[in-house]
Amino acid sequence: MVFGVKTMHYAHISVKNESDHARYQTCAEHSRSAASLAQEILKKQNLASTGYLAGLLHDCGKFTDEFNDYLIRSVNGESIRKGSVIHTFAGVSYLLNEFHSKGASQTFDDVVSEIIAAGIANHHGLIDLWDEKHQNGFEYRLSKQPDYDRLATDTFHKECADDDEIRMLFSESRREITEFYQTRLLPNCKYTEGQFSLGLLVRLITSAVVSSDRTDTACFMQNLTLPKPQKIPWDKCAENLESYLSRFTCETPIQNARHVFSDICALAASKKPGLYRLDIPTGGGKTLASLRFAVNHAQIYSMDRIFYIAPLLSIIDQNAQVIKEALQEKIPVLEHHSNVVRDMSDPEEMSRMELMQESWDSPFIITTLVQLLETMFSGKMSSVRRFHCLCGSVIIIDEVQSLPRKLLSLFNCAVNFLTKCCSATVILCSATQPAFEKAVHKMGARERLVSEEIFDQYAPLFRRTEIKDYGVCSMEGILSAAEEILLSSQNLLIVCNTKREASQLFQMTKGLAGIKQYHLSAGMCISHRKQTLKDITEALENHEKFICVSTQVIEAGIDISFQAVIRLSAGLDNVVQTAGRCNRHGEMESSCPVRIYHLLGEKLGMLREIKASQDALNALLAEYRLMPERYGCDLTSDAAVRDYYSFLFKDMKRGEQDYPVSDYTLFDLLSTNQRFIDENGSRFLLNQAFRTAGDRFEVFDCANESVVVPYCEGRELIMQLESARVKYDFRYAEELIKKAKQFTVSVPESVLSRMKAQGMIYTLMDGGIFVLNENFYDYETGIKEGMDSCSTLIL
Repeated sequence: MVFGVKTMHYAHISVKNESDHARYQTCAEHSRSAASLAQEILKKQNLASTGYLAGLLHDCGKFTDEFNDYLIRSVNGESIRKGSVIHTFAGVSYLLNEFHSKGASQTFDDVVSEIIAAGIANHHGLIDLWDEKHQNGFEYRLSKQPDYDRLATDTFHKECADDDEIRMLFSESRREITEFYQTRLLPNCKYTEGQFSLGLLVRLITSAVVSSDRTDTACFMQNLTLPKPQKIPWDKCAENLESYLSRFTCETPIQNARHVFSDICALAASKKPGLYRLDIPTGGGKTLASLRFAVNHAQIYSMDRIFYIAPLLSIIDQNAQVIKEALQEKIPVLEHHSNVVRDMSDPEEMSRMELMQESWDSPFIITTLVQLLETMFSGKMSSVRRFHCLCGSVIIIDEVQSLPRKLLSLFNCAVNFLTKCCSATVILCSATQPAFEKAVHKMGARERLVSEEIFDQYAPLFRRTEIKDYGVCSMEGILSAAEEILLSSQNLLIVCNTKREASQLFQMTKGLAGIKQYHLSAGMCISHRKQTLKDITEALENHEKFICVSTQVIEAGIDISFQAVIRLSAGLDNVVQTAGRCNRHGEMESSCPVRIYHLLGEKLGMLREIKASQDALNALLAEYRLMPERYGCDLTSDAAVRDYYSFLFKDMKRGEQDYPVSDYTLFDLLSTNQRFIDENGSRFLLNQAFRTAGDRFEVFDCANESVVVPYCEGRELIMQLESARVKYDFRYAEELIKKAKQFTVSVPESVLSRMKAQGMIYTLMDGGIFVLNENFYDYETGIKEGMDSCSTLIL
């Protein structure tokens, strides 16, 4: 089918199949629609005109016959080089030519024009304002194709918005950004941190433009009406939550303590939006207490969303069900575990796959710490798109101690930006709260939701275990210790540091007569882990004798209780969390044993943070042996936690908290960028290397990809994803992708390459989705290929 030329310039052509008539969207229609959507996104941050202006100008470069011809030939299936017509430079050139001074002295017009220009320049892929070759991204865009950009701008003025309208919008934007800078940024930051925050302001504007662009495009391509803002019934959610909580009994001292913590959090909901900490003991009911605060706080302050963030899928698996039951489906709850669809963005193209990536357009989002961190810092456009959703939201970050330490500076400054500049409320939850105030770039003051006095009053009730160090031991010695423990205990949990250790020990336990074995690790898909936890719960209820060998996926947030625990040496936070799976509800009359073993000849490979955590724990254990009374004879005490983090942070080298990469840090690239900026200086205020930092950012020391696996219903889903219908039915494909989340495993890229070479992996949907061949999934342990290098957190 051949599509002809229209009299107006247009941005998109939609056709479902060769028998359908084409529908056309003009550039002016798309620009106005995207501008209105971006305006709505940034309105609550008092940046409405900024959003409208950025959205209006983002596709200015499409207003040419050359782009029209390029688009028609693409739709007609001709072989043309993607991105051969560059449309993202024109809006940048217009802003900088019209509103930016040419000299070295800088005015606030310069600042405003740079911020909006950078937001537009980033909308199909982040750019470096100074790159590693010491080239300036603004200067490059001004000089690359000036004649094309001028022609596009002239046509844009004729067909969409004249110069007077743009100047009026710029004047309003200057007022908005001046107020934002002077009242929110300036009072809260040192210079480098201020530059970092300006970079986040650019990311916020970029996010609004990207989201608006993708939303309008997706609605046009699917022939849907644009979404309208909906009032969120937080009041009904609060009523349902109170009804749900009223069913809980309050008969034991621990149940009473949970009730007290929950009531305190409910009363605290009237506090102003800001930064809070909830550091009640493991098993103290953090999830429901923080949810009670969040829902009531969202109602009082008309917040846009609530996020529940956790580091481990095992926590999310369980707590998502609790949250849905508590809210009784009054609002949509989105679970975003991983990106089933790969980010395959081209700098000048928008693919069908990109339109199907998760956008966080829901009032309640349950997701992982990895997804949150990627939304803050990754260069993937799917991540950048979501950033604006964090503004004006309540963000519960559970088990925050799991944050990788190389991210301390980035995380602290981003949390400061969200809470001080973007009307967000952040609640950091942990029984072993890190000393963020002792970091190089400090987090702002965190007000306690539960006071230290109340905490101390109830803490003794939650001391249900006795943690002891049992020294160095071989794998065979651990198996012998397990046999000994099971003579007096009905069940035992062993938590390992790597998947390889867990798999090896699991196989060894199969020789134990009369004892059932269970295995849990990140090599298993979500649905598989859910089923295994269900089986373990039934074994507990039936008083069966069994052993569970797991990685740290079981360590936190799982409401399950073993009679005894072995933990291979890691950090104190890991040990305390593992202990929280033992005698959880105080069902045993006396304290239950939690043994720490240091595995002889342990090979941690790339898991350097675990080694550093072990060293800090060893330093604490040495102090504890000398003066146990200093810690109240309890390794879970506040004093022990404080000393542990003191040992941990003290041993970190200069720049180690700033995400070091080669001979520079990502914190520097995202703030002043001293590493790349030309030694002769710059006429521009913004110097960030957004693209390089985004490309180099990984939560782990290795990149990960999601792989769909053939576990149970996953096999049928894979066959459906292979069907011809997926190619033409956009909504059908989207629905399958959502279902596939339950059957994905996150695999490091280095391992993925080996698996591809061995024929274990193939792709679907033009390479957008990875799939595991059926012969390589084990119904006991998951993917058969070892993946030890990235087992600290789970996507």
